[in-house]
This record gives sequence, C-alpha cells and structure tokens, in this order.
Amino acid sequence: MKDVGDRIHADGRWVVTAGWDGGKRIWVSGSDPVATPRWPLVIDPSGLAATFLRYQDSNYVDAANPAHLRPERIRLALLGALRYGKPLVFDLREADLFPVVWQQLEAVRPGLAQELLSQELLEQERYLSLLRPADGPEYNPSRFQAARLRHFRVVFVTEAPWPPTEQLRVLLPIRVLLPSGGL
Repeated sequence: MKDVGDRIHADGRWVVTAGWDGGKRIWVSGSDPVATPRWPLVIDPSGLAATFLRYQDSNYVDAANPAHLRPERIRLALLGALRYGKPLVFDLREADLFPVVWQQLEAVRPGLAQELLSQELLEQERYLSLLRPADGPEYNPSRFQAARLRHFRVVFVTEAPWPPTEQLRVLLPIRVLLPSGGL
C-alpha cells in the first residue's frame, strides 16, 4: 500500500497507529485510546479505492468472484500476505458480502474469521496452523519473519454507501470523500 503517513481520518476523529505491543496493534485517537483495534473498512461508493488497492502490492480477494472465495485460495492469499508482509484486501463490492467472506474463512479453519478480525492470529505464531505439507519450502515456518509480519494488514473495501451495522461494529469504518468537483 502507498504510505499515506501515520494518520487516517475515521468517524470524525484522527486515528494514529502508535505501534505494536506483543504483536497487537495499538490505536490512539487524540487523548482517547480506541478500545479494540480493528481492521479498516474503506467505504468508497465510487469504487476508486478498490481499484487502487487491487493494483498495489497486496493480496486481493474479490468477494463477488466465486473462484476467489474458494477456501484454499483464501488460505494461500492469507499465508502469502503474512509471509511477505502485505495487505490482504477483501473487496466486498456494493453487496453485503461480509457474511460470505466470514463463512469462507470459517471453511478454511473453524474460528479463523474471529482470530483474523481480533488479530489473535498474529499472536504466538497461530498463523502457522494454516500451513500444509504441500505448501513447499516457500512457506517453511522459518520464512515468516517478524520484520515482514509487522507490515501485514487486512483491509475490507466496499462500494456500499451505508454498510450493515455489523460491519461498522467489527471493522473501523473509513469513508472516502471525493472532491466536490469530481476528479
């Protein structure tokens, strides 16, 4: 992802990524700490954010494409993002596909969706439980380096102007505002 600095504007507040504490992300907002770190939900009805993220160095999953939602493909996309320290982008399009993504994460391994959203997957190398013998030497446990894991992110992007309340509760909503005159 392009570096846009250490601040993002979310829900009318400035949110700053302060750093990591034992593998957990620390978020602060002015003087108020955000109680639970959450992965971002980029709300962009124009679709430009999804296009931008698709062509960055990320592992992109199009939730509207059944081939992208196969459990094995999701598992490899997640492992690759972890191994190489890249963002894992779930493009929900304009539909309510968050429950479908959740279901497919659960098909990879029961409990995976919650572990990923709560960021517990990053604790004590829990992500290594996703490895299979057929994955080859590229995914040898010694290849997962802390320096790269620090750059791992999960980003959900939607074109729905008003995502369902559940998504707003479990993810950090970030609304993209285009200039009033267009591009």
